[in-house]
Amino acid sequence: MRKTFLVGFDGSSWARSAVTLAGWLAKRTQAEVTVLHAVALPEDGPDASLASDFRAGLLAVDRETSRLRHKGVRVDSLTVVGEPVRRIMRAIEERQPALVVLGTLGMRPFDSWLLGSVATRVARASPVPVLLVPEQYWEPPLGSHRLKVLLPMDGSAAAMAALEAVESLGHAVVGDVTMLEVVDHPRRAEGHTSVLGPMLDGQTYRHLVQISRGRDEGQLQPGVALQIGEPATQIIQFSHIGDYDLIVLTKHGQGGSGMLLGSVAQSVIERTTVPVLIVPPAPAEGSSSDHELTAVHA
Repeated sequence: MRKTFLVGFDGSSWARSAVTLAGWLAKRTQAEVTVLHAVALPEDGPDASLASDFRAGLLAVDRETSRLRHKGVRVDSLTVVGEPVRRIMRAIEERQPALVVLGTLGMRPFDSWLLGSVATRVARASPVPVLLVPEQYWEPPLGSHRLKVLLPMDGSAAAMAALEAVESLGHAVVGDVTMLEVVDHPRRAEGHTSVLGPMLDGQTYRHLVQISRGRDEGQLQPGVALQIGEPATQIIQFSHIGDYDLIVLTKHGQGGSGMLLGSVAQSVIERTTVPVLIVPPAPAEGSSSDHELTAVHA
């Protein structure tokens, strides 16, 4: 069965970037794309402008789907009336996409429905990975270029859902992967000198090295890195300095109102110019091994 990528579209430039990125991924992974446009009802109920907005939405979606078809991507569209988050979540339930792609403006006060508030609400609740594309125009890589992925990690004993999600994109999409540990403060290790130097005690780093060395030949072979400082700032700076194409974070577990995004991920989403993939945590299955880690919680 061919996998599907669901793209939320509101006609904005950042939503068009989301469509472009989804199409590029679909072409490389033999997936289909569904472009969803939700026309929100006015607060005081339907009026004469609703029909006009619906027609404008149809035309805008038609332009995007035609653009993807011209690039050889299999694509269909869905224009609906209703509150965007609910319509996106219903489409996720009905269509079971492998990935949801949304454009985002962070948390700035703009009027379009596909803002960070909507995008992060979907990212919190979605049972499938959500790829958030910032407002900067995203251009498809040239030639055979593959994505350079940054995977921030902590020392939690849980299934490596994020690394598995990256690997599921395939070698046609992902090139280099770097697993990054960020520590707030360096700690002195008395009489101990390691590859990290005498002032650092990076336990997660050492686990990452073990993971990197212990993977099979056919699997991705990630590099490892360690940074010191405030986590969100270090993640963003490291991604820019290293010219990464994608940052991957995982969500917290279930909360009272569903999946939760944490402060680190929220800060990264709001401030970065790099697309961010939010991955749900894998279901717990028995005890975890010494080598199991999870990405930095979103």
